[in-house]
Amino acid sequence: MGNVYYYSLGITGDELWSDPNDSDRLMVLYAGIQREQIAKSYKIQHTPGGRAFVRVSNGRRIYLDEALNTRIR
Repeated sequence: MGNVYYYSLGITGDELWSDPNDSDRLMVLYAGIQREQIAKSYKIQHTPGGRAFVRVSNGRRIYLDEALNTRIR
């Protein structure tokens, strides 16, 4: 499965991992208590400065350099 990342929004947040069907996309699961939890696939994009991010359905950007990588060596 590869690396798993977490991006916190306070009490809720997002879980991100590589899309098993497409290496240029990430699966994003909104982890919250107010709605059904469904993972969706989003394309990895880059800012003009080179920062990688995914733009989720509400237009919000999740920058990968701000997400917590849970891979432990």
